[in-house]
Formats: sequence, structure tokens, C-alpha cells
Amino acid sequence: MKHGVGLKGRIVRMVVVALAGVCWGQTAMATEDDMVPQGTWFQQLSYTQIAQTQGWGHDDKKHGLERYLLQDTNYAQFSGTVSRQISRADLTFRYGLSDAWNLSLNLPWLKLTQHSTLQALAPTPMNLAQVNSLSDQTLSGLGDMEGVSLHRLVFSDQSGLILGWGAALATAGHQNVRHGRTALRLGRPSSAPLALLHYTYYPYMTKARFDIRVHYLAPMMGKIRNLEGEEVTYFPGREASLTVGWRQEWGVFSYEVAARREVVTASRYAGKVWYQGGERQLGLLRLGLGNLSELEDGPLAFPFQLDLETSLAYAGNNQPLDKGYKLILQMFY
Repeated sequence: MKHGVGLKGRIVRMVVVALAGVCWGQTAMATEDDMVPQGTWFQQLSYTQIAQTQGWGHDDKKHGLERYLLQDTNYAQFSGTVSRQISRADLTFRYGLSDAWNLSLNLPWLKLTQHSTLQALAPTPMNLAQVNSLSDQTLSGLGDMEGVSLHRLVFSDQSGLILGWGAALATAGHQNVRHGRTALRLGRPSSAPLALLHYTYYPYMTKARFDIRVHYLAPMMGKIRNLEGEEVTYFPGREASLTVGWRQEWGVFSYEVAARREVVTASRYAGKVWYQGGERQLGLLRLGLGNLSELEDGPLAFPFQLDLETSLAYAGNNQPLDKGYKLILQMFY
């Protein structure tokens, strides 16, 4: 029974991401903040498929993705479109050093495809460099690893509080990365310390929970090549998100609804603003099938949870618009 009681009410599922935002590694949300009992292994397999054909401009309106990607505000000098397909598979391991301290490691694999009909109507060297940076391309390989230490500060029948800290390590290969800030890439130019805070309230209802999650990512300065091909010191913007969600289970079935706001601050190089920052707001829905609720009655040979997740970005500024889904399989042993 100890194993079953340890898991009761502790299967906390966060929405992605990710990547969340720039899903191939620029906003990448922190590793999911589940906690498992002492001596328990947790493994998660997830697959994310995202299509990007639009984005929000500085005017808070939707435009073609190329307008978000172009580093020139004179969009009248270009014609054509740019679209991207993002496929991401994540393997996450977590181990309970104690009921109140877990270590987690996430290993992502990505395939990124870019299709472009972009042309420069005014063929200046800078415009041609932008067209070349955003032309057809496919990249695949390992993304940036992410390690997190999770600490349960509070846990009772009514509430729980988890603090996490760690880093997204710039371990992805950077070969075949073109020049420019918005060029297709498998990972960040530099590593990023991260922190998270997760509060859970358990109402007096059967198998229901209310969650608030805050994530913060602070990428360190790194080297990147601008459109002229010069290697410059790059100061990336900070990334933060706030997610508020409600989850409920009925037997083997479950659902979760959530609202999220994501913010990215301005990034700079050589004293210049390279990206003015942006934000977006999303609604999220997750439907699940699993036997985790049966742990309240005793141990199980194979505890698992299978979820299908989708999201709708309904507002934004200077950010891409993602359309897709995520399939998540969680296992405990």
C-alpha cells in the first residue's frame, strides 16, 4: 500500500511543449514536474507534431509566418511564403531519491522541415541573405538535454507545492545552421538555467485538482552568426510562462483544461535589439486513459497513463502560431 499511497494525487501533468513556443528549443518548457515516491522510476514517451504557417505581428494580428521570421520590417520588399513542420519525440526519466526530492532528465529528438517560396523584390545583399536563410531546409537530430531537480516543499490532503531548478543544456548539434536569428536550428545557441514553481489544490471533490504552474528560463549569452555571417555575442531574452489548469478523473478516463500565457523578452547583440520580444496566450485540452486512480486501492503491476493533448493559441504578439497535437505515455516502475 505504501507505493499506492505515495502516488495518490501526485501525478501532475503539464502541457508542452512545448517547446514549447518555438518548439524546437527557443521557449522549450521545463521538464514536466511530476513527483514520484522514493525508489520509484518514472518514464515518459511523448510525440509532438506541429505545423506553423502563421504568426502574430507587432500589431497583434495574424500574418503569414514569413512576416514573423523576416528580420526586416519593410515586408513590401518580399513576396512568397514560409511554413515549418516540427516533429518532436521526447524521452523523460525521473527517479525518486525520496518522496520529497526527484531528479529528472529529458532527451529530445527533432525533425524540422522548412518550405519556402520567399523572394526578394528588392535584391539588396541583406534581403538576399534573409531569403537564403529561410529557403527550403530539413534538419533532424538530438535537441538540447534538460535536467531538473524537483523538491516538494508542501504536501497535504488539500494542497501541494513543488520547487524545481535545473538547466536546458545546449547539447544539440549546430551543424547546418544558417545565419540569422530566425534560422532553423535544433537547439539554443547557449545553455539556459531554469526554475519552476507548481502549486496544487485538491478540492473536496472526487479525483479533481486545480494547478498553477510558473516556469522561468534565463538563457546565457552565446555566439551566433548574423545575416552578414559575422559571429557576434548574443544576449537571448528571458522566457516565462504561467499556466492555470483543472484536472478531473472518472475511472480510467480523465480530462484537463488549462490556460497559459507565455512571454519572451527582447534579445540583443552588439548593443542592438535583435528581437523585440513577444507573447502569446493559449487554451489547452488534454484527454486521458489510464489506471493510475486504481493505485488508491493498492499496488499495480503496470501503472500507466496515456494522454492526447491539443492547444489553441488565441492571441499573441510577435510570436509564431502553432497548430498540432501531442501524444504522451507515462509509465511507473
